Amino acid sequence: MNIVNYILRLLIAATFFFSGITKLYPIEPFELTLIDMGISGWSFSPILARMLVGAELFLGFSILINTTYLRQYLNATLIVTGFFSFYLLLLWAFRGNDVNCGCFGTVISMSPAESLMKNAVLMVLIAAALKTKPHFEKKYNWIHPVVAIITLVVPFVLNVVEFERRNPDSNEYPFAFPEHHLAQSYQDSVDVSLAEGEYLLAFFSTGCSHCKVAAQKLGIVSRKYKIPPVKVFFIGSHREVAGFFKESNASFDYVLFNNQAIHKITNGTFPTVFYVQDGQVIRQWTGGDLSYNEMGILHKTLNSDIKDARR
Repeated sequence: MNIVNYILRLLIAATFFFSGITKLYPIEPFELTLIDMGISGWSFSPILARMLVGAELFLGFSILINTTYLRQYLNATLIVTGFFSFYLLLLWAFRGNDVNCGCFGTVISMSPAESLMKNAVLMVLIAAALKTKPHFEKKYNWIHPVVAIITLVVPFVLNVVEFERRNPDSNEYPFAFPEHHLAQSYQDSVDVSLAEGEYLLAFFSTGCSHCKVAAQKLGIVSRKYKIPPVKVFFIGSHREVAGFFKESNASFDYVLFNNQAIHKITNGTFPTVFYVQDGQVIRQWTGGDLSYNEMGILHKTLNSDIKDARR
């Protein structure tokens, strides 16, 4: 019976280990999911995401050790799995079943329904492990505080939190958007009139992982705040764009821009996002400049600070 119990616990622990590790690289989609679902704000999500990864690793290690607290840890895994199942039901209700739940990061894409089935199997394994009675060893009880410290610290060490990134000097603005690199057909296809109005013009490559993260950020901001319309110019195909939007959980007006001129606009850096007002670039973000801090203040920035910089 002890062998059966250990095999069950090994399967449960492996699931928690795999779930935690796959969320860690890359961790941005998990962080953004916490923000998108209203679980965390922009500033705290990098910390909370790593704490949750650490908690998964801690539970995985703890249920492998035969201590007098084993039953409590198995109960804890049952509660955690039930909590995530409730989250999956909410995700399914509000976003549909055609999204990646993020349970295994970006390594294995799973719909909410598929992940609920996985959780159901996991809960059966946990319940079976609770029914068996392993031999408890009190001499190992000391190890849990050590494991807790290590597993909670490791995610912060392996994937360091970056709160702020470089932003362009406000003295550089405004400057004229290089619209001469955009053929009129491109402008017409996304309903862009650079002579007047406000837009966020995003230049993405469908194969760029950083672009997907940027699109996910813009998608969250566009749902939460009142911002100018987002227009996207893509390098890629329509089929690749569909997959891009599915993975980033975002959808914007777009046009394919498979032309070398796109590199003249972006200087070869993807993603590149411009805030354009009446043909003038009021702010530009490239690569990692589109930080969480920028996202957290974007709705205020676009309505106050950026306009003040233009005066």
